[in-house]
Amino acid sequence: VLQDDAFDLRREALYALYNISQSKDAVKLLVHMGVIEGILDLMRIDDVDTIILSISFISNILELHPQGVQLVEEAGGIDALEHHQTHPNPDLWDRARVLVDKYWGEDDYDYGAEDNKEDDYPPWRLGAQQQGEQTFNFD
Repeated sequence: VLQDDAFDLRREALYALYNISQSKDAVKLLVHMGVIEGILDLMRIDDVDTIILSISFISNILELHPQGVQLVEEAGGIDALEHHQTHPNPDLWDRARVLVDKYWGEDDYDYGAEDNKEDDYPPWRLGAQQQGEQTFNFD
């Protein structure tokens, strides 16, 4: 329904499915049914309310589905969101920008517990760390 029917039917289906998408289980089911492509398709229509609702729906998927980020990215969601970052409607581009920054923005890599402390040392300092810090003695 989100991809093949008339615009009015697609928009109504989007509203209905968005209202259902408020829980993890519902989002998992909807994603399994293949709604991501239809939502992204509706983001290409020049109707601000439909685009905002589509962005909100994508936000639910990103937040509630364990593989949401990967699935949205594979379906072309980053391009769709980035396209709207230049839209004249500030509410629309701000919503798109927030999602892109939150889920695909700067890489704040969490090094985790398995990494060594010595990895935090610059490579040119590893020898000093391993041999112990030496200082100059001016005696």
